[in-house]
Amino acid sequence: MELSGSGALASMLGVAACGVDGVGGEGAVGSDSGMDRRGVAPVIDASVPLASPDRGVEAVGTHLAAVAAAGVSCALVPVATIEHFDAALRNLLTLHGMSARADWDLVRVSSQLNAPSSGNIGVVPTFQGLQMVEQDIGLIRGFRQLGVGVMAITHNWKNWNGDGCLERTDVPLTGLGRLAVREMNAAGVLIDLSRAGVRTSRSAIDHSGAPVAFTHSNARAVHDHPGNLTDEQIDACAARGGVIGLSAFPALVADRPEPVLDDLLAHLDHLLERVGPDHIGLGLDFDDRPRKRYAHDRLPDPPYSFPKGLSGPSDLDNVRQALEDRGLSSSEHERLMGGNFARALRKAWLE
Repeated sequence: MELSGSGALASMLGVAACGVDGVGGEGAVGSDSGMDRRGVAPVIDASVPLASPDRGVEAVGTHLAAVAAAGVSCALVPVATIEHFDAALRNLLTLHGMSARADWDLVRVSSQLNAPSSGNIGVVPTFQGLQMVEQDIGLIRGFRQLGVGVMAITHNWKNWNGDGCLERTDVPLTGLGRLAVREMNAAGVLIDLSRAGVRTSRSAIDHSGAPVAFTHSNARAVHDHPGNLTDEQIDACAARGGVIGLSAFPALVADRPEPVLDDLLAHLDHLLERVGPDHIGLGLDFDDRPRKRYAHDRLPDPPYSFPKGLSGPSDLDNVRQALEDRGLSSSEHERLMGGNFARALRKAWLE
């Protein structure tokens, strides 16, 4: 079957919508606490590219099992980054097909952001950039109905909506970008601004009527990298009620070839001092694929040296210990491990 634009997506919705009933609809449980309906805070990793569906069902299942074994209850999984419509839709439908026979569930409403002891790990499909939409912003609502709960305005490089963080320019949202923000708000999509340019991200925050997220970003004041956030971005995100997911991706952690956990914790300490524990989460971003698109991109080549002490999901207890060492209360601990992202998702999803 040939796929092209909104007509093809609309035809898919009749087949797939039965699997995504309740997106942004009635029956969802809402509160500002970040708790699910069982009263236990979920644990969320907001960037899990090792479970992207184009890796194949075995690789996806193996990595999600490892993430679940570390106590994570919900993984935000990118299904498209630079892909355009056809490839993005195929990846998304592939993920739907995998979920029908897997030990993990597609998350459609925030009440499915399960506590770690409650059963299968949940998966929220995400888009890193809006290349698959191009200038047809009506596709945003259709992709939301197919379960994509988080979408980035841009990702590293410019598109129709604004600049990415690796561009030499730094423009605010375009007119189409402002319309895209409005449509994502109306469709119940959490706007992700990780890897957007500074001015693009700031204008997206200013135009959004809902919380936004930087799902996998650190602090530029700690490590000066274009993928990290200025204090102005951090403050604006928090003022909008948003969340910043700490990233273990080595290029964003420290300016040395083999970072360690303390390097990442320096970013945590900066964010705690700047905006407190209500606007911080985890977007660990473990990956093994090349990310550099152009020779001048400030990105390393694989294999990546993730921080010693946080080189994979099995090291997540070291993060838990670090939070305890900083004297965070049990409630603050729960919010930082996932409750804050659950709150932002719930509000963005119009629940």
